[in-house]
Amino acid sequence: MVSGKQAASRPGIFGALVQKFFANVAKSPGLLACCLFPALFLLVFRFVVIEPVAHDDARMFLLVTGMLFSTSMVPGTTTVYPMAEAREKRTLRTMELAGVGRAQMVAAHGVVSTLWTALVAAACFLVSGAPFDCMLPFMLVTVATSIPLTALSLVLGLASRNQMAASFSSLPIVTIGIVPLFFLYAEPAFQALPLLPTGGGLALVYALAEGTLLSPAGWPSHLIGAFCVSVPMLLLCLAIDGAFGGGDIKLMAAAGLFLGWQNTLLAMFFGIVFGGMYGIYLLAAKKAGKKDHFAFGPFLCAGIVIAMLFGGPVLEWYCAFL
Repeated sequence: MVSGKQAASRPGIFGALVQKFFANVAKSPGLLACCLFPALFLLVFRFVVIEPVAHDDARMFLLVTGMLFSTSMVPGTTTVYPMAEAREKRTLRTMELAGVGRAQMVAAHGVVSTLWTALVAAACFLVSGAPFDCMLPFMLVTVATSIPLTALSLVLGLASRNQMAASFSSLPIVTIGIVPLFFLYAEPAFQALPLLPTGGGLALVYALAEGTLLSPAGWPSHLIGAFCVSVPMLLLCLAIDGAFGGGDIKLMAAAGLFLGWQNTLLAMFFGIVFGGMYGIYLLAAKKAGKKDHFAFGPFLCAGIVIAMLFGGPVLEWYCAFL
């Protein structure tokens, strides 16, 4: 039972938990070695493997590898193992009896994982030798990419009853995180990278290494893409109640910012075609009436995927007829 005094002191408890969990990782040789492994690997790879051959894509490879290793190894190391150890040693139960909520402990582990990910990303960036003006974007992309894996790590940490189970639970996190690395130089597979948990981050780091991520030349297309479909959808919703859901509008705004205006229009076109075909089927099968609604989001997602994978060839084919 948590008293009023303990509940009032929770903000201080949360800060103390973050400091404690962060220090526990730093004090553990095994956990610290796993966290620093990405930077050490890049250091050896840069000066032992890449430096003698002076590979042209060395910096790009180092940045991409550093991002993937940081997002795949750090969340599991700083979350799954400490949470499993706390459960095995009954520290978790002791802290709950002391008035510390489980939600606070989970949130503190998530914050600590984010902090360590940012630190390791900074170390990997320094090892890569990239220009310093790219450091903050690289760290932000790495931290943002690690969020799904951190959430998965928290779930697996709660499910792991001991450190032996944690060692097996962390394997899927590492595997999921580094999968895009194997498709980096395969052009057809590279187009599908944003569909993977860490693939979107890899694509952003790839653009950062090429110098196109921060280039103002590509901004107008993506900014227009964020509004060219979402704003008309919003206006249509204001004119016709329930025309689109709020999630559909947000989805197309986010997709437009990523795809650019041309592929966003193409994605909307495919979404309308697929949704229209489904609506015709519902009417023909008498499973819905003319005034009934159905979820449009899945068809928009299908259109986004098609535009992302095949947008270029489809637009080239269409423009050939103009």
